[in-house]
Amino acid sequence: MTMGKTSTAVLTDIANAIRYQAGVSTLYKPSEMAAAITALDGTNAGRYQAQDYPELEGGVLSDAIYTDIADAIRGQNGSSATYAPDDMAGAILALTWDSMLKPRALLLSDGMLEFNFLAGRQSTLGGTIVATYDVPTTAISSVSG
Repeated sequence: MTMGKTSTAVLTDIANAIRYQAGVSTLYKPSEMAAAITALDGTNAGRYQAQDYPELEGGVLSDAIYTDIADAIRGQNGSSATYAPDDMAGAILALTWDSMLKPRALLLSDGMLEFNFLAGRQSTLGGTIVATYDVPTTAISSVSG
């Protein structure tokens, strides 16, 4: 695990993006941000309240924090993109949710391919969703062939 100097402005932007998407005024520690991103569901319950930049300009933070945040973003958007810390707030603000009930194929981080018929992108097997594919229903004439 490596440690590096990080700007508190970057972390504040990430936290404000989470607050915006969640519709809350909750304060987040860096170690809580990935879980907060994973919990986002597009419902925007509550009221968004941005926080100002703290007086502290920077500090030392484990790279694992940013890795976890990037993994949580990829879990939400199904992308395989890499995210620099400066890009994370924008990626969180760009998140959208498809909550319709429809058939989907989900590629999970462990290589499993799950087919389900649920409302929204969610896995019944667990794991991080790497990619989501809508399963067309109009081209299927019968199950037997």
